[in-house]
Amino acid sequence: MNETQIESGSELNALIAQDVMGWQPPDSSRAYAPSQWLDAKGNRDWPPYRAFSSSYEGMGLVLERMQALGWSFSTATAPEFDWWAEFTNWQLHHGGGNFRVRADTLPHAVALAALAAVRATAAL
Repeated sequence: MNETQIESGSELNALIAQDVMGWQPPDSSRAYAPSQWLDAKGNRDWPPYRAFSSSYEGMGLVLERMQALGWSFSTATAPEFDWWAEFTNWQLHHGGGNFRVRADTLPHAVALAALAAVRATAAL
C-alpha cells in the first residue's frame, strides 16, 4: 500500500492510531468503532475528535507524537500545490530519514508524512 495516496478519513485515522500513535484494537482486528481501540497505555480511547487526518486538533496530536519519537517537522504551501509536510529524523537523515508529502490540507499532509516516516523507519 502506498500510504501517500490514502484519502483523509477513517481508514487513514485508523492507520495513524495504530502505526504512529501505537494504539491497538483489543482483538487485533482493524475495527474502527470507538470502544474497540486501546491507546498505548492500554486505556480505551478513540473519542470522535481524534480525526488525525482532517482536524487541526488531531494533527496536533500527531505532531506531538512524532516529536516524542525524535522527528523534526516543517511545512509550506505554494500556488502549484496545496500543502506539503515533512518529517526529518537527523539521526537517520543520511540513511533516508527525510519524508515529505503533498496533500490538499495541512492535517492530511501531516498524517501522510507521519505514516510514511514511521513505516519506513520501522523496517530499519
